[in-house]
Amino acid sequence: MAFIDRVVGPDEELIGILSVHWIYGLKGLMWLLGFSLFGLFLESQADIFVRGYRSYAGPRMIETFGDASFWICVVIGAFLCLFYMLMMLATELGLTSKRVICKRGLIFVDVKELDIEEIKAADVNNGILGRFLNYGYIVLDARFVQNVELPAISNPYGFLRVLNNMRSRLKEDSVTIVLDGEGSAHNKNIMRSKEVKETKEELKTSRTIEFKRDMHRQKEHLRRKIKSVFSRKSHEEGP
Repeated sequence: MAFIDRVVGPDEELIGILSVHWIYGLKGLMWLLGFSLFGLFLESQADIFVRGYRSYAGPRMIETFGDASFWICVVIGAFLCLFYMLMMLATELGLTSKRVICKRGLIFVDVKELDIEEIKAADVNNGILGRFLNYGYIVLDARFVQNVELPAISNPYGFLRVLNNMRSRLKEDSVTIVLDGEGSAHNKNIMRSKEVKETKEELKTSRTIEFKRDMHRQKEHLRRKIKSVFSRKSHEEGP
């Protein structure tokens, strides 16, 4: 599993993972070849270099100097070649629906992340050789942090096109979210007004029912009072 796959969040979608261009491997081989040729040159001119400093130097000293110069140059070239090879193999570039992720290194891993919403502009630096070999360095202009330069990748303009599409989509989504938010607030206000209206109707209905109950109690009380008065009169008029 690639490193980018392990850092993608559950709320984002992985668009793609890119490897760096093979130009890094070519640079490493060129450094190895260049230092090897320079070592051969020093070995061939060992007699001149050694005798220029020590006129009494013998053939063995000259041979030792030539061999040492050659192998030192080869080791330096091999180190640079290994450095570029590891850079080519250990660098990953990922694009998700929310972020641009760049991972470098095998043992000492360096990860840089940049939210797509924070990208203000993106440029491609490829030069003459990059145009010929179809690779380029992408420079991301961020709003609140320093500019981020991504490693050389193949088809940089295709990556830039996808990145711009993601930026446009996020802008449209943000506008939709804002509009939906306003609509939701409007709907909430409508529901709230309906609830208030229903509450008022219920209160009015309850008051009407309570008023009718009060009237019924008063009528019943008055009827009982009249009945008691008539019963008292009839009792007084009796024998």
